[in-house]
Amino acid sequence: MADDVTAMDLGTSNTCVTRCSADAAVTVLRPEGWHHSTLGGAIPTLVLYRDGDPFLVGAAAEHEFGEATAAERRSYTLRGQFKPDIAARDDARRWMEDFLRLLRSRVAVTDNLLVGIPCQAENHYQQVLRRCLADTGWGNARFLREPMGALLHYIATGALPPSLAARGVLTVDFGGGTCDLAVLRRADVVSRHGDMLYGGRLFDDLFFRMLLERNAGLEDRLTREGNDYYVHWIACRQAKEDFSNAMAVRRDQPVTVRVRWSSWDGAAAREQAAYIDNLTWEEFLCRAGDYRPTPSLLETLREHRDRAGLSPHAEGLLHGKRVDLVSWFEHILLEALARARRDEGLVGADVPMVLLTGGSSAWPFVGELVRQIMGERAQLLVGDEPYADIAKGLAQYHVLAERLREGRAALQRELPAFMEEHIRRRAIRETLDAGVDRLLGQCADLLRNAVLLPEFRRYRDEGGPLRALMARIGEAMRREEPRLRDLLDAETGRLARRVTEACRTELKAWFRSKGIPILPERLEQTWLGVGMSAFLARMGEELSRSTLAPTRAAAETATAVMAPSLAALAASGTVVITPLIAIAMGVAGVVIMRLFHMDRWVVEKALDLPLPGPLRRRIFSEERSAALCDEQLEAFGASFRAQLPEEWSRAEGQILAEAARVAGEEIAALDLLNITPG
Repeated sequence: MADDVTAMDLGTSNTCVTRCSADAAVTVLRPEGWHHSTLGGAIPTLVLYRDGDPFLVGAAAEHEFGEATAAERRSYTLRGQFKPDIAARDDARRWMEDFLRLLRSRVAVTDNLLVGIPCQAENHYQQVLRRCLADTGWGNARFLREPMGALLHYIATGALPPSLAARGVLTVDFGGGTCDLAVLRRADVVSRHGDMLYGGRLFDDLFFRMLLERNAGLEDRLTREGNDYYVHWIACRQAKEDFSNAMAVRRDQPVTVRVRWSSWDGAAAREQAAYIDNLTWEEFLCRAGDYRPTPSLLETLREHRDRAGLSPHAEGLLHGKRVDLVSWFEHILLEALARARRDEGLVGADVPMVLLTGGSSAWPFVGELVRQIMGERAQLLVGDEPYADIAKGLAQYHVLAERLREGRAALQRELPAFMEEHIRRRAIRETLDAGVDRLLGQCADLLRNAVLLPEFRRYRDEGGPLRALMARIGEAMRREEPRLRDLLDAETGRLARRVTEACRTELKAWFRSKGIPILPERLEQTWLGVGMSAFLARMGEELSRSTLAPTRAAAETATAVMAPSLAALAASGTVVITPLIAIAMGVAGVVIMRLFHMDRWVVEKALDLPLPGPLRRRIFSEERSAALCDEQLEAFGASFRAQLPEEWSRAEGQILAEAARVAGEEIAALDLLNITPG
């Protein structure tokens, strides 16, 4: 992309202009020297007239009008909320042109201009807006649907993987004048629905009506001062947002809403205020459920009467009937999903990601209704600066599309080598080796400290036949088997998570090395299949059997010492025998036993004999017992590792296939930005 791009999100309540350079740096353009509101760089879509001539827009217009003297007020006219009506009313179109002309005179923009438009904007509306832009010095603007701006912003920030954007995303753009919903697949709007009359200005009007009802005589006073328009559409909008923000934090406490404005007292502009005392969430819902527009708003809205496609709620509103503002949004959402099912066969599971943008999306009931209708599994993304999200995303369209194309080519080229070096060797085998060491170490600690050493110590102190020792070890092993099973299950589960996370980490680093800020998080832990589970169960049984091996080894050692002496005793027929004779006969006995392969038979017989105390304490000393445990557990570990590669190869193949699938889907999704602005 050779040229920088200027983008504009032209809203009913606020407008944001951004600029994106070739290095993808996005700047919010702020008119130099003008007053700015705290809207993430957006400015209010307002025009202030003096004697019929426009001279200020945005927050500067708010400030000037609010600080004006009574004499100045008589020559001032403040206009806003005109965007939805430019195709229906000549005065709204003139206000839009004046706003754009003054804004253009104070911001430096490029010839490459992208402007967001609602999905519900018909061709006539687009033609009118295009002409307004051209006639006010913005050049030949190209349009992109506003939902695209939100989508681009979340992709650019890394919050939305392109693969999810390719699968299906619902955008809810609830602004000051319209509510625009769209389902996008591969960044293309495949289904759309909304309402050009439903927007935040209805709630501004609701708060103005509540303010007048709570403060008798206020309406006449505001009219005399010339503050009626300002309080209605600016001060009440701020009060509405204050209440919405408070309810988003805590809804079980009432809030006193303060509406502020300035009035000239003959010497200076002094702040004035009126209050909506102790407004609760329940009362707000009740009032929103029985809303009737003020006469001034109704007069404006009636310009849209008899238009095709008006919703039942909009029709009722235009005829002066009371409507439920919350159920109106619910109706829009339900109809949007119904259209998506009709148009594309989509269901809620096909659009698991919901992007909320627009200032009015901050109302708590918006997210709650989305989750209620789409299910708790629906993921909601809400930007930190909902007034600027769309403009930032639109500005990055070209540079982001180019970055994704270049990254896709590099990733495809490197995929085979990446899978071998980073997934098979680093993520799988190195993680496996470390995990097996931890698994065997924990099993050995459990068996050594809970089964073998305690029973060896008990036998050393109490004595008895060696076969009884083996029986007690068997009982202890059966007692500890649930703990061993839990240990095996827990450690193998942790191993599965570690391998999966290692694969994710390698994938993330690989994508980021290409300048693509995405998070491929959908790698599933499905690789620990039946084969590996059966292997672990079998190795658990072998581990259980191996606990008896140290006892048999001890029996063989004891028999090698005892059996010659026992043979000498048997041959002499007496229990009185000198040690030297016993040793000599013992040596002869060992030779005879080895010569005629009698050692196994003698061992089995010796298991039923008790060991003398001195010999028992010697054989089952702490050092000897520990050595016997280590020897047998090490032998089990070697057996485990020897049998693991064959079993592991099946699981490794599953992991590689899963990682390749995720990588392939992420790479394929990088060509989704192929929509040409119109």
